[in-house]
Amino acid sequence: MFGELGTGSLIAGISLLTLALFHSWLGERHLIGPLLASPSLPAFALGNTFAKSVLRLAWHLTSLAWLAFAYLMFAGQVAPLPVAVFLAASGTLTYAATRGRHFAWAVFMLGALGAASASGVSDQWHTCVAAVGGAVLAAIGGIHVGWAFGLRWGFIAALPEKAGRPLFTPSPAASLLVAGALFTAAWLTLALGGLVPAPVPRAWLWPDGIAAAVVFGARAIGDLRYVGLFKRVRGSTFARQDDVLFTPLCFALCAAILLQL
Repeated sequence: MFGELGTGSLIAGISLLTLALFHSWLGERHLIGPLLASPSLPAFALGNTFAKSVLRLAWHLTSLAWLAFAYLMFAGQVAPLPVAVFLAASGTLTYAATRGRHFAWAVFMLGALGAASASGVSDQWHTCVAAVGGAVLAAIGGIHVGWAFGLRWGFIAALPEKAGRPLFTPSPAASLLVAGALFTAAWLTLALGGLVPAPVPRAWLWPDGIAAAVVFGARAIGDLRYVGLFKRVRGSTFARQDDVLFTPLCFALCAAILLQL
């Protein structure tokens, strides 16, 4: 039953499985468990014991539903396109409701990309994704060139902070180095998408594409302290921008490159 499982279905299934397990485990540990154990919980007309049981059941039933979707994706017994739409909508709502702070939006979107790929729809928009990804990378590279030559628009907001002060201030040479890497990534994305000529066969670019995707994926995950999905330092200008813009952008660029492979 699982022998002919495609990569897209596998990604979608693993994403759903991850969502289910973490929803129950982390929710029970950090949200629903402490909430129901609180002595200040109001009295319910149905009785507190019964009401708590219903609330806990409703929470974990969501996990069971995601587990069912995961099984169906692994077994190839569900149309991938509706699953892709469901996961994309869930990711968008999670991102909007938490302003990017809850990492579940990234897992939802990863699953949506996998399900879209399994449906075959993704074959029709790979070129568009490559064009947009390449253009965005080139634009960010241009901003870094501007920073190297004195432009200060967006400069401070792009620097991680500690106690209200930037952790570092990149030199002009460092900004130009990052710009060069971004321009290279832009060309690579366009070349993998078949939009610009490459001096080598397209398959030879795959290792570079994987490396670029890993870099952007690692940036999206972050250092577990100052940047990325799992940062602990919040409340600063950078942290807010990182939640809303920088981390989602890195995730999107990672996905855009991976879709060309």
